[in-house]
Amino acid sequence: MFAFFGARRVYGADHNEEKIALFEKLLAGIQPEMKNVNPSLQDGLTLNYESGKFPAIFVKDVISHVRELAGFLDEMSRLLAPGGLILITDENNALEFAGKRERREKWLAWESRGVKAEELRKDEPHQTYFEMRREDIANHISNLDLPSSDIDRDKLLDKLASMTKGLWGDEIAQGVNQILESGELKIKPEFLYRHPRTGEFMEREFNPFELANEMGNHGINARVVPARFFTQKPMLNFAGKAISALHPLSIYIQPNFYILGEKR
Repeated sequence: MFAFFGARRVYGADHNEEKIALFEKLLAGIQPEMKNVNPSLQDGLTLNYESGKFPAIFVKDVISHVRELAGFLDEMSRLLAPGGLILITDENNALEFAGKRERREKWLAWESRGVKAEELRKDEPHQTYFEMRREDIANHISNLDLPSSDIDRDKLLDKLASMTKGLWGDEIAQGVNQILESGELKIKPEFLYRHPRTGEFMEREFNPFELANEMGNHGINARVVPARFFTQKPMLNFAGKAISALHPLSIYIQPNFYILGEKR
C-alpha cells in the first residue's frame, strides 16, 4: 500500500515463514516489478534495522500476538525517527463487548477444545496448548522418580498440564518443579491462553486508551483516532462514516481500534 502511494522504500517484517512466502509470491506477480519493497522474516522484538531509520511504521493485527509488549514498543520507538509516526490497528478491542464471547471461544479452542486444521499455520502442530504442555512436561520429568503405574502417571501429567496453564518456555519446567516440591504453583501467568513454546499471545485484548498511555512510557505520544472505513458498498460506507463520527464513543461498538503515535 505504501509503495503504491509513492513511498521510496518499504520494509515489511513478519515472524511467520508462510506469510513472508505468500507476500513474496504476490510481489512477483505485480507488473511492473516493485523493487522498492523489502519483505523479511524477522522477530518483532529484535528487528535488524538501524535506529531512527523510519519516518513511519504501520502495525496491523500484530499487537495482540507479541509475546512481550514492553519490548515490542521499545523496538518500535527505537526504529522511529524523531517526529516519526506509528499507526497501530488491531481487531481485539477489549471495550467492544460483542466480540468478547468470540474471542473467548477462540481462547478455549486453542487451550483444550482443538482448532480446525484450516485455521492453523503450516508450521503449527495439530495440538492444543494443553497437549503441548503435557508433552513437554512428560519429557521434563522422564528421569524423575515418579509413579510407575501408567494410570497414575497419566493423571499426574494431566494435573501438571492443567496447573501450568498460561506458562510458556522455561516457566513450565519451573512451575512443574514447584508443584512437585510443594504442591502449589508460585508462578503467576500473565495470560492464561498463551502458546507454551513460543510465548505468542492468542488474540490478546487491549483497552485502546490504556495501550495509547503505555506507548507514552516508551517515548511515543499516542492517541486513539477514529476508525477509517473503505468499501465500494454505499450503505456500508455510510454506516462506517456514521460510526466514526461518534468517536470516541464508537470505540465501544467497533471491534477494531486505531492508535496514532509520534516519536518524541
